[in-house]
Amino acid sequence: MGRKVIYKTKEEKKEAQLQWQREHYERNKEELRLQARKRYRLRLKQKKEQEVRKSLYGEWQTNKFWKFISV
Repeated sequence: MGRKVIYKTKEEKKEAQLQWQREHYERNKEELRLQARKRYRLRLKQKKEQEVRKSLYGEWQTNKFWKFISV
């Protein structure tokens, strides 16, 4: 005996999944926003550090000779 069919059509299944996603977002909205803010600030920090590095040391370029040698 198999499992009972919950959704008869793909549309029903898709709608149920969207509803679950909306509910999950509402339950975890604050935590998700904090994570997004943290990622944003990290990206800004890394971009700023990269700009400082470029201004101090210039842009680093790889040696074309070493690209073709496999170790």
